[in-house]
Amino acid sequence: MVGLVKTPVLRLFSLNSPQPLMRKVYRGKDIEVSFDLDQCVHIGECLRGEPKVFQLRRRPWVLPDAGEADTVADVILRCPSGALQFRRLDGGPDEEHDGTTVTPVLNGPLLVVGRIEVQREDRTIEVLPRATLCRCGYSNHKPFCDNEHLKIGFKAPGWNSRSAKRTTPAGQTRESTRSRGRGTWSRSSASTSRRA
Repeated sequence: MVGLVKTPVLRLFSLNSPQPLMRKVYRGKDIEVSFDLDQCVHIGECLRGEPKVFQLRRRPWVLPDAGEADTVADVILRCPSGALQFRRLDGGPDEEHDGTTVTPVLNGPLLVVGRIEVQREDRTIEVLPRATLCRCGYSNHKPFCDNEHLKIGFKAPGWNSRSAKRTTPAGQTRESTRSRGRGTWSRSSASTSRRA
């Protein structure tokens, strides 16, 4: 049976609040999935990756037992923001990274993968395996990105828009387009050429 339980991710300290950070936890038989809405950048890897497990129109929206634990873990690893995390209950491998990488998204956040200690605005410290960190300065969920960069038309300094193509740690390709003026996410890790 799947249970919805709110549990603290990590209780280190908060100078402004005695409350620990909260994540929604969805416990299955073989894998436990946790979700933090404040970190989600709504890329939709979960919804496309395993629609039987992740369904927005259903409550609870996460049913870990509706898919194989390995598949659920693979889908969660594609979540660039770290909003989705997992803990294996069947002895399968938990998320691990060799080192930490930082990848700037074209005119967007920094994608960070590895052991990340993040201090929130309330000075609470949380350890995460993945995060999308704001670099436009306008996020309402600092230090995390909340896509405000799209609303304000943020342009990162130092990017050459004529050859702006980057691959995220999740294997997605970010490509600039002239016609729309914004990049688009692609699930393919193969190189694609700039569209006119």
